[in-house]
Amino acid sequence: MRVSVLAAILFSNLGYAQMPMVSPSVRGECSYATEEVRRDIDNIKEQFQESDVSVDVSALRAIVQRCHINLNNYGLGAGFPDYWERESYKAMYNKAKDQVDWNSKFGTDAQNIEQYKKYASKLGYKKTDIESYASANMQEGNRAEQSEKSKCAPSVDLRGPKLGPVRNQDGVGWCYAFAASDLLSYKLGKTVSAMGIALAYNDGWISYIRKAVFKSSEANIEGGSADSAINTAMSHGLCLENQLKSEDNGAGELMYNIVRVESLKSSSSKPTEICNWCEDNLIKPMFPSLGLKDLTGVLKNSSRATLIQNFSDKACQPKIKVNYKVKSTFMAHDKRQLFDTIDDQLNKKNIIAISYDADVLTEANFTRGMVDHQSVIVGRRFNEHSHACEYLIRNSWGRSCGYYYSGFSCEEGNIWVPKNALSRGIGDVTYVE
Repeated sequence: MRVSVLAAILFSNLGYAQMPMVSPSVRGECSYATEEVRRDIDNIKEQFQESDVSVDVSALRAIVQRCHINLNNYGLGAGFPDYWERESYKAMYNKAKDQVDWNSKFGTDAQNIEQYKKYASKLGYKKTDIESYASANMQEGNRAEQSEKSKCAPSVDLRGPKLGPVRNQDGVGWCYAFAASDLLSYKLGKTVSAMGIALAYNDGWISYIRKAVFKSSEANIEGGSADSAINTAMSHGLCLENQLKSEDNGAGELMYNIVRVESLKSSSSKPTEICNWCEDNLIKPMFPSLGLKDLTGVLKNSSRATLIQNFSDKACQPKIKVNYKVKSTFMAHDKRQLFDTIDDQLNKKNIIAISYDADVLTEANFTRGMVDHQSVIVGRRFNEHSHACEYLIRNSWGRSCGYYYSGFSCEEGNIWVPKNALSRGIGDVTYVE
């Protein structure tokens, strides 16, 4: 003990700081601190520009202090935890303010106003300024809510026998075709094949080159617009679902089955050999109206590039000829024009296809707006609990509700989405007169 004390005095007199005494329990706890701090730093760096990291920063400060860790060893100055914490407050403040500014156009947004007040206070803004902003937006929201409630009446729900259950596009990027199919099915009173619409839309020389030269699968030719698809399908003639199946295709998804059939054609030149699969869960379920002779004939007279199109043409006889008028409003900067069209058609008991960002369906407080999906609106209501006008989106991901933001009401694949959220992502509307 005397040696330790003497050594401490000597080192102190020589200008060296005495090493703090660390208990055995703390020493054991700190044995993995270096790696733990590195993980905490990486996590905070990843999150601080999007969310509140104050809890993580507090934990980092605690372990740094307890285990006497120097942040310089991680290429950081001692002020970085404070910087991360304050920047995360700014991110949350900006996010809340953006939501309040947007949502007050449609109704009151008490939740985000409280978030705004919380982070404005943390950032040191004047209390009078905070309260003034919050009060002004509450008043604007109250006025907007009354207006929206009036526009949202009467409630409309156009689900029923004309449409049947929500469809499932499986793994194929043909959402536009399923939206087009719903519009045509609703008008015709019979279920139109979405696969038939997609194949008609893809029946051109560019698609043929992709299939014949670059060996693309028919299922990989994806993307389109509902309005163009409807016009193209009408010019070709419509195919019904009981002739050409767009879903429930036996053992696998539609994409898998199409790719598998094309692969069998590429690997064998004998139609009878391929038709070992004709009557089971691969080919026959997609083309239920064709017998074995028809299936074998198409296989014999088709290349891999033309196979699915030829199956479709053979199965869809006779095709249905209609000449409906298709109307669209594209990428309006003023979203009110889009919703005026939607409300007008719903009041006329007509359904509407919309192009929008699919993340609207899955994210809380959605803010972006990259149009990448199409669905159909089949209803409207004013939700007294949330004080918001909601639109009923009939999606094409099947009847499960597990994909969607839990804050939305979902009924077998039909999702009630508030107008303020939908207006962030909507791009255009299409309907059939």
